[in-house]
Amino acid sequence: MHHMLADLLLRRDRPADSIAASQAAIALEPDLAGFHVVLSRALARADRMAEAIEAARHAVTLDSRNAAILGHLATLLAQTGDAQEAVTRLAALCASHPDDAGLHEQYGHLLARLGRTDGAEAAFRRAVALAPAAAGPLAGLSHTLARIGRHREALAAIDAAIGFEPGFAPFHVHRGNQLRALEQREAAAAAYGAALALDPANTDAERQLQGLRAAAEAIG
Repeated sequence: MHHMLADLLLRRDRPADSIAASQAAIALEPDLAGFHVVLSRALARADRMAEAIEAARHAVTLDSRNAAILGHLATLLAQTGDAQEAVTRLAALCASHPDDAGLHEQYGHLLARLGRTDGAEAAFRRAVALAPAAAGPLAGLSHTLARIGRHREALAAIDAAIGFEPGFAPFHVHRGNQLRALEQREAAAAAYGAALALDPANTDAERQLQGLRAAAEAIG
């Protein structure tokens, strides 16, 4: 139960609460690698990178053959150390596990953070092809396309992600951003409103909605 709650809280962008729930889950079952992975992700979201890496390393000791956990650790190391080494390791994992959608998604996120958008797009598209009903790869693809100004394609991808996971507020915020970039302001406002309905504490949605209102008032 604590593990499921920790994952849900992280998806709602509440890393501090997710950390607490993960720690409670680990106290009950300390030898389950997945619990340490969720803790690691929450710590990383909270910018506690040294602790995130420590948790990921512990997960690897518990399940040393799990490609997704190895990929997660490589991604974290890329943010604090040798990025090229992390890219090399994760690329090798993708090559040795060509049908693992999660690994290709992680590889896409790593390449996106490094500004390698062509490679990131390819990795996310591979993940989407392998797991067409998963929201994560579609969202990653959407963010990558948005960074290079392909907002209509980004909108289509995030719409598909929302279709699979409609209750995740950050997806609606990102959808609003794409609509705003396409100058569809009323639809953008509705998207931010949907995000706030799901998560009233979502500061990104509130800030964007206020920005839209201020712009509308300035225009008159």
